[in-house]
Amino acid sequence: MPRNLPYSTRQHALYDKEAEVREIADLFSQAALKTQPWHTETVTRFVERSVMDFQTLLKWLEELESAENWDGEAISDVSYGLAKLHQNLVTNLREVEDNHKYQKYHADCINFIGQHLNKPNQYLMKVANGQIQKMEIEYEKAVEELAKNVSIGQRLDQKLDLVWQEYREVRRQLKQMKDRLWEVESHEERLMELDDWREEHGHWTSKTIQELCVKIDNQNGKIMKYTRLDLDLRWNVVDRDLKKLQLLRVQTLLTWISEQPVGSRPHWLCEELKDHLVDACREYSRMEDSACEGTGWVGVERNSDYDLVLEMAYSKIRASLARVKYGRIENKRHTRELEIYREWVE
Repeated sequence: MPRNLPYSTRQHALYDKEAEVREIADLFSQAALKTQPWHTETVTRFVERSVMDFQTLLKWLEELESAENWDGEAISDVSYGLAKLHQNLVTNLREVEDNHKYQKYHADCINFIGQHLNKPNQYLMKVANGQIQKMEIEYEKAVEELAKNVSIGQRLDQKLDLVWQEYREVRRQLKQMKDRLWEVESHEERLMELDDWREEHGHWTSKTIQELCVKIDNQNGKIMKYTRLDLDLRWNVVDRDLKKLQLLRVQTLLTWISEQPVGSRPHWLCEELKDHLVDACREYSRMEDSACEGTGWVGVERNSDYDLVLEMAYSKIRASLARVKYGRIENKRHTRELEIYREWVE
């Protein structure tokens, strides 16, 4: 910022800054402005103390300019200080308001996505909500820093980039995460298992389904305990347990979609998908029964010729369920987005 402007130019610039600071002081003294959610007691303290420091420097400037012998360097320094105080007040106030709106915007976006996904414990959602909390903390810290009762020299150092540095870093991280959240349906589709409806809030259940879910959890826990050495030396045992887990998931899905009342179905479980899944799950169960019909000297002996066919059948069930489910969830979210945009335009 230039510090040696001609006197007349400097005076006009100073008058403009003084008028704007006075206008800000008047606005923040009005009760009507307090209806703004970002106008807190902390922000008011920042404004009041900045205005007080600005008036102090104005008084110094008047004393210097009324002296018989002008101290040009001192006048230039005080004028520079007035310009910096004005700049810090205006830019930080704008940052306070904008960042409060950004917080609400990001929080609303994450809630909007979460409502349609309906999986409160989904990893990305939990991390994003954690970042929202961090952003709120950094916002409050920045505002408290601005409102501190400090000297004029320290007030001059309340530069935008320094005060809001940590907040902006958290916001940048959240923005990157939010870009991934907008594609969360695709992410979930890739990782989906046949029993992931259990993660949905308010899903329908019954005693039979709960018993099957306990068996799934126990079987999954057993598989998770296998080590890399087990995979090398006991692959037949591991493979048998994996196939048992798949069968349990198919049986649980079949029971869940067959027994629940129509009114309790999630919006993505349309009649066509239900009929397809029922047929596919029953066919998988029949093939599994056929694979276990053989007998050996140790009891039931599995026919490995069915393994590839069963694997392909399971993959098809999983792929069709994932594609339809998350496609319908994403379409519903986009439909609501269009409705919101239409309301906003109109």
